[in-house]
Order: sequence, then C-alpha cells, then structure tokens
Amino acid sequence: MWITGVILLKIKLLQLKHILVIGGEGVTLSALKRIQSLTSDRLYIEHVTNFIYSHPDLFKIHLEQINSLIEQNNLRLTIDTYNDFKLVKEIYSKLLSENIKITALNTSEFVSQNNEWLEIMQNEINQNKKIK
Repeated sequence: MWITGVILLKIKLLQLKHILVIGGEGVTLSALKRIQSLTSDRLYIEHVTNFIYSHPDLFKIHLEQINSLIEQNNLRLTIDTYNDFKLVKEIYSKLLSENIKITALNTSEFVSQNNEWLEIMQNEINQNKKIK
C-alpha cells in the first residue's frame, strides 16, 4: 500500500488488514501496478490518483464523508517521513491490541487522548512546513 494522503492505516510491508483514509487517498499495490502497466505518462506515474480519477471505470473508488468532529481535529496521520511511519505503525498496533474498531472517528478520538503522539505530530508539522 502506498500513501498519497493524510492518513492511511494499512501498510503493505506489515501485511495489515485495515485501510483507513481520512482526508486523503489510499492506493493498493495492485492498483499501482495496474497504472504502471497502463501508462507511461509522467504526470500519472507521479500522481497516481490523477490517473485513477480520470479512469473511474478501471478502479473501485470509495469517497467517505468526514465526520465534523474529525475535521476540527489537528491530527497529522500522514506518512511523509520515517517518523510518521513509525508513529502510524505504533498507533495501528495499539488500536489492534486494545481491540478498538478501526473507524475514522474512533481513531481520531483514540489518538487525541495521547499527548506524546500529539507532540510527535506537532514536531513533524513544524519540521516539514512548506513555508517556514
């Protein structure tokens, strides 16, 4: 699984069973391989979701309405850095070990209660701002 958005809780390398995308996009490895076989256009290779949205007949697209409680939350659950990866892996493992049903709202509420995670997220936000 490759990450193209804000949160994704399925990492192909870990062989995890859940996908959770909030305000972003998740793309399966099989979809990535399919895109690679269908186009060599540089735009689509770098921005695979553009290809997916341009060819909705070839892919299963699911759009989820985000709960307003989640939209008000300043969580950073993206995987842009190795620290992001480690954090999302830890959060996912905790959700599973505590037998919490993986939904956007449950995940948002669960993560919001952990000040250490929130501090890590804020540090990553500060270190990775596009405009300083």
